Amino acid sequence: MDHIQFRGKRIDNNQWAYGYVVQGDKIGTLIMTGEYHVNSGTDAFQCYEVMPETVQQFTGLLDSRETPIYEGDIAICKYQKMAKIVWVEEFGCFG
Repeated sequence: MDHIQFRGKRIDNNQWAYGYVVQGDKIGTLIMTGEYHVNSGTDAFQCYEVMPETVQQFTGLLDSRETPIYEGDIAICKYQKMAKIVWVEEFGCFG
């Protein structure tokens, strides 16, 4: 995993936005997407206001269909048991 990525549901259209999370008292919770092109000095950043309660961190793992797994996702594990992906502070990892 090259960087920590987040997702959150946009306030304006309820769709997922993916990127870096930015929070502040005056700006609320934003997901910033895009990249900065070092050679050209240009950037293609977009910021979307998201609902803070929907912000989830990418675990760095992919499911069997190569879909990224985020904190809060529901996964079907071995023996067809369902599990919610959460951060386990005690162990410092997702579980």
